Amino acid sequence: MASSAWYYTDDAGRQCGPVSQADLRRLLSSSAALARDAHVWEASMADWQPASAIPGLVPAPPPPATVQVGTNVQGSRRAAVKIRTDIRGGTGTGRGKRALVEGNTTNQTGCIGADSGRSAHENPTQDVAALLKKSSSTAKKVATSAPVQQMPAPSSPGWVERRTVDGAVYFMNEATGQTTWDPPPGFSSSASSSSSFALVDGETYWWVPDDVEAFAPGRLVRTAYNGSRDFELPNGRTVTVGKGVDLHPVNTNAFSQNYDDLVMLQEANEPMIVHCLGKRFRDDQIYTNVGTILIAVNPYRDLGLYSPMKIEQYKNRGRQELPPHVFVVADQAYRGLLESGRDQSVIISGESGAGKTEATKQCLQYLAECAGSNNDVEQRILLANPILEAFGNAKTVRNSNSSRFGKYIEVFFGTSSRIVGSSNTNYLLEKSRVVSQNAGERNYHVFFQLCRGASPAQADLFGLRDPSTFAYLNQVQDTYVDKIDDAADFAAVEGAMQLLGFTDEEATSVFGVVAAVLHLGDLQFESTLVAAFTTRLMRIRGQDTTTVTLSRDQAGNMRHAAAKFLYARLFDWLVARINRSVAPADRAAVRSSIGVLDIFGFEVFATNSFEQLCINYTNEKLQQHFNRHTFRLEEALYESEGITFQHVAYIDNQPVLDLIDGRPTGLLPALDEELRLPRTTDATYVAKLHALHGGGRHPSYGSVVRHPARFVVRHYAGPVEYASDGFLDKNNDTMSDDLVGLFAASHSPFLKSLFPSRDEMARTRKVTLGGQFQEQLADLMVSLERTHPHYIRCVKPNADKRAGAYTAPMVHEQLRYSGVYEAVAIRKRGYPFRYEHGAFAQRYLCACRAIIGAVQLDDDLREHIQVGRTRILYRSPVHRRLELERTVAVERLLWADRLGERSAPCDAVRQRLEQAAGLHMSDDKYPILADARWYREAIRDAERAMAEAVRVVSRDLLEDAGARAAAIQYEDVTDDMRAGMALLNKVRRLADDAASLVVTLLPDAMRACVADADAIRYAENDDIGRLRALLFDTSPERFLQLQLKAAVALKDAGRARDVTIALKDAFFARSAAMFAFRHYPGLCAPAEWASRRLFGMAVNKAALAASFYAH
Repeated sequence: MASSAWYYTDDAGRQCGPVSQADLRRLLSSSAALARDAHVWEASMADWQPASAIPGLVPAPPPPATVQVGTNVQGSRRAAVKIRTDIRGGTGTGRGKRALVEGNTTNQTGCIGADSGRSAHENPTQDVAALLKKSSSTAKKVATSAPVQQMPAPSSPGWVERRTVDGAVYFMNEATGQTTWDPPPGFSSSASSSSSFALVDGETYWWVPDDVEAFAPGRLVRTAYNGSRDFELPNGRTVTVGKGVDLHPVNTNAFSQNYDDLVMLQEANEPMIVHCLGKRFRDDQIYTNVGTILIAVNPYRDLGLYSPMKIEQYKNRGRQELPPHVFVVADQAYRGLLESGRDQSVIISGESGAGKTEATKQCLQYLAECAGSNNDVEQRILLANPILEAFGNAKTVRNSNSSRFGKYIEVFFGTSSRIVGSSNTNYLLEKSRVVSQNAGERNYHVFFQLCRGASPAQADLFGLRDPSTFAYLNQVQDTYVDKIDDAADFAAVEGAMQLLGFTDEEATSVFGVVAAVLHLGDLQFESTLVAAFTTRLMRIRGQDTTTVTLSRDQAGNMRHAAAKFLYARLFDWLVARINRSVAPADRAAVRSSIGVLDIFGFEVFATNSFEQLCINYTNEKLQQHFNRHTFRLEEALYESEGITFQHVAYIDNQPVLDLIDGRPTGLLPALDEELRLPRTTDATYVAKLHALHGGGRHPSYGSVVRHPARFVVRHYAGPVEYASDGFLDKNNDTMSDDLVGLFAASHSPFLKSLFPSRDEMARTRKVTLGGQFQEQLADLMVSLERTHPHYIRCVKPNADKRAGAYTAPMVHEQLRYSGVYEAVAIRKRGYPFRYEHGAFAQRYLCACRAIIGAVQLDDDLREHIQVGRTRILYRSPVHRRLELERTVAVERLLWADRLGERSAPCDAVRQRLEQAAGLHMSDDKYPILADARWYREAIRDAERAMAEAVRVVSRDLLEDAGARAAAIQYEDVTDDMRAGMALLNKVRRLADDAASLVVTLLPDAMRACVADADAIRYAENDDIGRLRALLFDTSPERFLQLQLKAAVALKDAGRARDVTIALKDAFFARSAAMFAFRHYPGLCAPAEWASRRLFGMAVNKAALAASFYAH
């Protein structure tokens, strides 16, 4: 029977299979609900039977734990109380295990302190620190009571795959009790089947560079005479790797593992990181931690991650461990502000289309929900987004809503820790987009919003037309963008302006300038404009002013310069105006702030120009800030704890920064100097750079032999080749005196206010764009240095903006550019996991025997632990072992019947833990009791909500009850909850089916859907009501007509034919009486017709009748 094919039903009642008996047994052992509810069938069985009725198919639960005082604590398959995990004092929690019972529990062999010679729990904190510091001479004694077994040989029986309550896979030997995270030798894990590759057990694999997967596991099949190697990939392809290429071995045990924190990876190399992120992305887990950094991979679809319910879940999580999320970063920043009083910052970076703008909005939304204000200023802060996106965002080939400027949003908090205001600072707006766009891109959103959303009066006032008729907008074939409604967005911009206090005159003036920029693009030179745009005045000290006539191209460039300056000045005015609307009413009331930086990531294109140099210079500065912050804090902590540590060397990118901004020979200072000298060009600028830095004079600089007008900068993220074309013009961020005079002479006070006077212009003329940007960047770095930073690295998974597509080489490149690989290495070399002694004791006391025995017997583990003055610090190998032992120990402490005592879980928890620990527990000393009370109330709320939802069969109420239950992992605990969740699933399915059926109009499926809805009394769904009306209140012929229309719309030719036939049948059935002979006296049957014919008697009447149809 073991080799037969087995079939089983899943939790939704669907038939699954075939699978082997061994695989079925592993499936049943991994899910308590499946083991309880599943039915199975095999060829030798007469009928389906419950899985639990088949001997040996459902593994027995683990044996009950025994406690030191002799009390037997019953085991159970699931936690009676799943308390929020206490992570105080810790910065990393690895796999994200949720505690089932928090606090002082015990494992099966006893409690900590048994060797101390005094009361076991007089001071558990000192017990833990002391025992971890014991020398190896104690190891033998500890090993006697808690032996640490070695991994058995592959032939050792008894290994089964199990899962913790939060879904993490581990392995237990039912014969020996041994546990491990890694699949035992010769054991095939069901988790590995979810990987995009299937590895053969026992084979040795290497991470091979691959164009499709970036890195793929390959098996060495041949080594050539020249040292090159051929590797066979699991998909059958063969890849050749050169002799000098170093390859990483594939850790097959870790290949299928999935960690919330990449620091937990056993082999934290580049291939494994790319593989792990891809695995998580395909499971819709777009957020992953790297220590304190959050990696966010853009899913390009709504995963329901930012609902108000999600905000509440993360806001009220307490000590509960939740999956990585942008809300966690925002929450850490806010809590850090409250606890330390130090200003915080959230630094969000990534390339265009990676999701920076969305991450910024979600951070601000979370802060607004958590902190609030006394005057709704937090809502005004959020209202700035539609305005800034309209004027600063555009469609690019990489992103339909790409921010074409950087911004730093500083949210101010008062003495009550509520929001009192904010400030926006913008960086490096892409002005060139106003006058020209690349293929597949378009101009800033506001131009299209104004043309399509303006009222008739506005269109007449501003002279608006269709966007395709304006020269600045019709440079692309299609001016529309999928999923962007320009008219609706324009209404949102107008509404935001009104709520932010813009006057009608200000709003009209703003849109008037936008329209003026459009008309500048269509400019025909005439009247006073001729002199401003077709000539320029040359002033030489000591000589008369000379008028220089410009060529047609020069005049066009002058027109473009005016348009770019006008739009840039308008954008600066908007930012300043928004800042006035959201500024604190009393600046003295500001006590602290949280800054959110949405900045462009490192950029490398086929052609890189001045803008890319400025952007990459910014990222060099931010990378240096990250390195210094990370290492400085790490080493300061180690020194304060008095532990032994080795200084971790890191790559200092100061030489690259010196190359870019060092005076007087840096790239930007040298560019400024070229503007002050006569007869200089882009070519003379590059020649000067080659002379200053080329030929090996600077290690971070290189020349391009094939292109003398180009140069290379070796950035921290890799070398970038820059084309010098246009460097001088782009850096010369000034406008001619003639154009300044033209705008200064305007009759519009608003337009005049956008531009400085001639005298002010002359004073600022010496400041170049590069110089301005350096000053802004210096101010930004000063602001960041006074904050405690939090980092979000946004990653774009594919170039086509397709949902679910993961292009590994592209992700690999972004991870390298963003410094993620170095961040993982930094954290791995240090001690990324650290708990205060008390927090460590509270978390791991339940498994102290196994932990201490393992540490003292395992030299490899012991070298990864440091016991400091106030904290215990350790690396990921230790953390993995701690979490595994703790998981098993806690599961053995679960009592029977799963929440059979939930009417008073606090008392039950107190009694059982006191029995286990042998001491009296107070609420103040052991927060688990307060948590238990919180959990009891949460259980009651969930049960009440579910009971009401089931009574009225309301989807909204069912969803709310389900969310309450899911927040405390209570969906599968009681029969009532399971029934409620099953009802919710049915309602969801019916709603989805009904939404589809009102389009497809399939009669049989419609009847089944309505019948199913009636069976569970589900009547609130509008689509089901439509189905019912169509089936029972619509005439059959009208219903058939609607079906025909649906079939045609869906291009279902076969169904359209069948419905057409049915329609004709219905017509003839309804109209058959009208074709009866009695209604037509002139008609007759063939025999009657033959008898009426006036022929002789000799005529064969039968033959004549047969010829009836021929006539």
